[in-house]
Amino acid sequence: MGKFSSVTVSTTREEEDEIEAEKWQTVMRIMPRIIEKQLERKGVHKKKQEQSKSQRTEKNTREPY
Repeated sequence: MGKFSSVTVSTTREEEDEIEAEKWQTVMRIMPRIIEKQLERKGVHKKKQEQSKSQRTEKNTREPY
């Protein structure tokens, strides 16, 4: 009887670990989108996009030496 209960506990822990890993994968996949939306609300993201866009434009319009 002790052997069966230890197998059950082991299986339960493995299942819990798998569920926890899936949760973390979901969080790590969703988190960048959440942060980006928060930055957009604050206006930080737009400023960075405009700066990078203007820098790319400057690089393209510069004359070669």
